[in-house]
Amino acid sequence: MTARMNRKDVQRKMAQDLGVPLASGEVVWLEPGAFGLPRSVEPLRLAIVHWLQFGRRALLRGCNGASGSSTRIVAGAPDLAATLDWAANRSEDCYLVDCFHEVNVSPNVLVFVPADPDRAVRFVAATDQILDGGLSHAGNRFPSTAVLLDEMIDHALALGRRLQHEGYAGWVGCDFCEYLDEQAGEPALFFAELNARINGACYPVGLATRWWAAAGQDAGAFVAGFAASGARSFTRLASRLDQQLLRPDRRDGVLPYNTSCLAHGYCAAMVLDRTAQAAAQRWTQFLGVAGDG
Repeated sequence: MTARMNRKDVQRKMAQDLGVPLASGEVVWLEPGAFGLPRSVEPLRLAIVHWLQFGRRALLRGCNGASGSSTRIVAGAPDLAATLDWAANRSEDCYLVDCFHEVNVSPNVLVFVPADPDRAVRFVAATDQILDGGLSHAGNRFPSTAVLLDEMIDHALALGRRLQHEGYAGWVGCDFCEYLDEQAGEPALFFAELNARINGACYPVGLATRWWAAAGQDAGAFVAGFAASGARSFTRLASRLDQQLLRPDRRDGVLPYNTSCLAHGYCAAMVLDRTAQAAAQRWTQFLGVAGDG
């Protein structure tokens, strides 16, 4: 059931049923051929060409795949040819093709779905996703800067209740996008996808919440993501960071985690500080220190 709920076509239908806003687009199915590859990608070509009429770019997403791993942005004929060649060599048989919007912020709204249907779905936290140029997830920032965050939280809770009705229990991260509706002249939102699992925001949200609660302090700000590192062990990285490391007697600092990846030249980390601006500055400083060869 969890695998089904993580399919983007299933999520799109669920959102439509609940009246959750979606980007203009469609679901495209490809007929399977030899070796599980599509017999033809012509239906995909027709859909992309159609949605390119409504903007400079179209967004293609495979219905399976997490963290943007099956996402392509199509800006014109060269991109279209490369995208169709990519799709022709994948076993994916279902795609979403949407009109591409210039997104100002993309919050991840984290909710928890209890196994007991008599218990309410609970809002946990909202963070802004850090996305790379290909829209792959690269980290999270707290607090969210979305203007329409309250609406997003309401939609996330509704999606969580539907999942609870279907028998799912556990963490759910709902991704939304906020953009400027040029015709209305005001912000608008759409639902992008959900992750019916623990996602990249869960650990930094959990740690920051506990850290601030233990200190008896109001919530501050954090940035979490991945960093290249010239230090190939935690001992060496800690030596570089020195007083920047998060310590029990401090509210702010750097906490590396997934440090076994340091042997491969990178790790995950988060920085905590009092304000979003201070956390952003501390993150930039950390990237410089960690990446110094």
